[in-house]
Amino acid sequence: MHSPRGTSWFRRAGWASQRTLLGLTAVLYLTCLGSNRALTDHEALMAGSAKQMVQQGDWLLLRIGDQLWLEKPPLPQWLAAITAIEFGTFNEWTMRLPFAITGIGVVLVVTRLMSRLLGPKLGLLAGFVQATSVYQISYARLAESDVILQFFVMSAIAVFVGTESQRENLSATDRRRRLWGFWVLVGCTNLAKGLVFGTVLTLLTCGGWFLVRGDWWGWRRWFSPVGMLVAVVIAAAWPVAVVLSDSTALQLWTDHTVGRAAGAIGYTKPFWYYATTWPTQLLPWTPFFFIGLPVSLRLLKSEPQGPDRFLWWWMLSQPLLLSLSSGKHHHYLIYALPACSAITARGLFATAAWLKDQSRSWTPALWMLRGLIASGVVVAVAVLILLPAYRIDAVVMGCGAACLLAWLMHALQQRNARQAAMALTTIFAVGHLYAQVGIIPRRDPSAADKAFIIAASQATPRDGVLVASGCQEIARHIFYADRPVVGIWEPDAIPQKLATNSELYVIARGHAREQLAQWSHVETLDQSHYTRRESTPDDRYTLFHVERAPLTAATDTESTRH
Repeated sequence: MHSPRGTSWFRRAGWASQRTLLGLTAVLYLTCLGSNRALTDHEALMAGSAKQMVQQGDWLLLRIGDQLWLEKPPLPQWLAAITAIEFGTFNEWTMRLPFAITGIGVVLVVTRLMSRLLGPKLGLLAGFVQATSVYQISYARLAESDVILQFFVMSAIAVFVGTESQRENLSATDRRRRLWGFWVLVGCTNLAKGLVFGTVLTLLTCGGWFLVRGDWWGWRRWFSPVGMLVAVVIAAAWPVAVVLSDSTALQLWTDHTVGRAAGAIGYTKPFWYYATTWPTQLLPWTPFFFIGLPVSLRLLKSEPQGPDRFLWWWMLSQPLLLSLSSGKHHHYLIYALPACSAITARGLFATAAWLKDQSRSWTPALWMLRGLIASGVVVAVAVLILLPAYRIDAVVMGCGAACLLAWLMHALQQRNARQAAMALTTIFAVGHLYAQVGIIPRRDPSAADKAFIIAASQATPRDGVLVASGCQEIARHIFYADRPVVGIWEPDAIPQKLATNSELYVIARGHAREQLAQWSHVETLDQSHYTRRESTPDDRYTLFHVERAPLTAATDTESTRH
């Protein structure tokens, strides 16, 4: 497979372009990282278990309240906890920062990988698409494990491709070092998001290199007993330590893995589900992907050993494998979409070439942009009339979009590809930043619960016992409370867990009042203004003051027997 050679990638790509891409990515991923919204449900699980890990001093067995939480390996919690300790506080910013930095790393790795495959210019374009696609920005700004696994998978593939494309020019020492580095990264994929998942995706993708080249015995170059042993040790160290500490973990992992594949624990989708989700995730560059498709197909046919065959294998094999599982989720695609970024880069490159072609008319595109401006005006007027709460947003975004689209029209008329690219980038970046700063904070569905939990923890006496109950959602209470919280999954279990306490303060859903009232006097002190996914006000988070009822002689005797 032909690919650009040489090790001076940064020099070929250009330091100015590198710095521009890095700066744009940092702005998109770090702006208002912590202040724009409260933790999502999945983020709260990670953050709550990380905070409880630090409070209890147990960095091996993750817990949420009184239950083990071992569905995923602890690397995300370790990173978040270390960041919080370093900055001296647990908040949204410290929880999300390591993931945003990892997301920036993913962009750099993908840029280097695609530069190796396609050349510096297309590699930079692929990195730009990767950095600014909706799916990458979304997951780089979330305190979730997906972007950590993505970094390890992309890094392993980058080491593999770089070694294969340069193997004739590498010394035996360099090949051995890269071989071991590859297997270390493969082992690390098991520290981020479940056992085997990342390893399978990595080996499947790399195996396609040999398949598309007809190099049936090429895998022998990567067979290393020492490297594979290191990968196994890295992958197995934490699970083995956990099983030795708690034998129930093995059954939990078996149920979770098999149950997810069978769709027994949710996320059940039809076989063709992934074919309907990737166009949205690749926005705003999806149209350019379709422009790049025929270009890539022509190269695939004309260059049997070219990189496009590998990209197509990568792009198709992972979704097809994942489609065999009944349990599906759209974020499982993020490990395959970098291949789409490369094909999209071909589409952008082809569009720039067309723009410079004087024989090609851009009148239809200009009329399309005029139609977009007119449609935007209609939408802005409708918002001004029908949605008074968003009048300022309509005015600001409407005026800004009109100016930027006018800039884009001027660039097209002048056939200036650089100016057109700058206009497109500015439109997307400005829209994204305004959404993060101006819109999302006012649309945050968890903001009321965050304010309620903070207020409730501050209102209860410092010497009182604050309890959070309600299954895994208590992770949110543990994280946002400014004091230690006793987490008990089920309200029914509180009497047994805290039998010696005569007075408690309990945060739970409003409908838990009936369960609490069966064994004690319950007083409602406060309630959240809104709780996400509530059906009735009785579903809202509520602060209860609970006083244990005096025990009768019969009850006391029965308790003594037990």
